[in-house]
Amino acid sequence: MPTPVPVLGLGRSLASPERIFVGFPDKVVTYRHAPTGEWIDEGPIAAFGGEARTLLETADGNLWAGTTQRGFARITRGAGQTWQTASVEYFREGNGLPVELGWVRVLPGPGGPWFTTASGVFSFDTPRKTFVPVAAFADTHLDGKYTFPIAGIRDGEIWTQIAASAEPTDLEHPAVGRLVRGSDQHWTWVPLPSRIVNQVGYYGVYEMLVEPGILWLGGQSALVRIETDRLDEAITARPWPLAWRRIARVGGPPLPLSGAVPSLPFDKVPLRAEFTQPGFAAGRSPEFSYRLQGYNSTWSDWRTQSEIELLGLPAGRYTLE
Repeated sequence: MPTPVPVLGLGRSLASPERIFVGFPDKVVTYRHAPTGEWIDEGPIAAFGGEARTLLETADGNLWAGTTQRGFARITRGAGQTWQTASVEYFREGNGLPVELGWVRVLPGPGGPWFTTASGVFSFDTPRKTFVPVAAFADTHLDGKYTFPIAGIRDGEIWTQIAASAEPTDLEHPAVGRLVRGSDQHWTWVPLPSRIVNQVGYYGVYEMLVEPGILWLGGQSALVRIETDRLDEAITARPWPLAWRRIARVGGPPLPLSGAVPSLPFDKVPLRAEFTQPGFAAGRSPEFSYRLQGYNSTWSDWRTQSEIELLGLPAGRYTLE
């Protein structure tokens, strides 16, 4: 079926599987597969204008579009209406959405569509007509970050890529991993080692596919196949001892590394912890992961830097691991 301009987005109708939605640079058109085998052009959705990269019809009969310039569009048909005469409502800043949307996308998620932006992932509260952060990302302090792609969305597990923003400098070193929901209903971020993620090349993962026991990552330099059933074994296969070198306020005297637990007053000066791996194996530099019990039980992404800085912690008792 030839088209006069590039196809940018595709979606299939839930209510009428013989119908597809096609996003072009300036419109969305519906096509219907006739019993005779031919595809019938039903025409554009008249009230919609612009570029739609993702198209998703939801169980309530609405069609959501993720655009490059106008945010999210909800396309709604009244009783007896065709898609060509449907009404369109655009959502950009406000209604719970951040100011910096970037390129937005609509994806199928548990309980309804998920909306990805340059500043976090949201679901839509229909009665209040408000976008709310998805709990899995809020629980793990990953809300407000660039999140794409997302794959394997199912009850209790989500694979995704996270970056501080959609800026190229932040996408040079993204984190890829999975969000796992525990028996207490809280989510935990489990990152892949950077030595795996780095294989896909600069600017991270472009496409992600989850199959039973397999994770596919596609990027600028490689297509990477990961056997997820063996992933924990691969990550923990070579544990190394760790030695603390120095813990101190930046520019201040060091804290004792043994004995009584130190108590520190609040200060705007960061607390810096320096550590090392006392081994002499040849090859690539060792990678470290840490967590601060009492603040966040999630392990950090793997990294080669052997120091961390802590700032703005509320009063409490913490254990750095």
